[in-house]
Amino acid sequence: MRKANQIELVDSSPEALRRRMLHGNIYPKERVQQALTHFFRTDNLIALRELALRFLADETDEELREHLQRHESQAVWETAERIMVAVTAARGSDVLGRRAARIAARVKAGLEVVHVLGGDASVSGDRRPIEAMKELAADVGARWYEIQDDDPARAIARFAREHQITQIVIGSSQRSRWRQLTGGGSNVMRVIREAGAFGIDVHVIARR
Repeated sequence: MRKANQIELVDSSPEALRRRMLHGNIYPKERVQQALTHFFRTDNLIALRELALRFLADETDEELREHLQRHESQAVWETAERIMVAVTAARGSDVLGRRAARIAARVKAGLEVVHVLGGDASVSGDRRPIEAMKELAADVGARWYEIQDDDPARAIARFAREHQITQIVIGSSQRSRWRQLTGGGSNVMRVIREAGAFGIDVHVIARR
């Protein structure tokens, strides 16, 4: 199914399908009652219908993203919510990841977890916090990405744009106000500015 060039969904409500069964339009009449009380139960049919609709919506969303990437479109199409969370090796990133997973679950969206390599101390230092974050991403059903870039804010905004992200989750800045003023502002503010230019929402989560 994933390799198909085109998918066409022929949809029917569970009630309509069960009526067709009763009329003998699908199975011979002697098999109808057993079918209605086993595989063709209403709860089964509702679940299967939802799986089919979700599968088709997912395929359509992937097709749209590939098209936009091929044509280098700068627009963000909000056909579905897509959440990303930017994590580092700093303490508290696991809390940030879980918060992002809850946000994604509430809006029934996929979750992308992004770690930017470059200025991050984890490049040559202790990888254990990052490996723990990768495990957490797998546990919550998220996709993990590592990006090489010396400018984390630019990398996060670019990833969001290229992957049609609609909401970004990041942790609050750990830099002092003085360092922000003398160093050109925090990465958090830069992400907000760059993402905002493309209509992407940014959630800033307080670090605990």
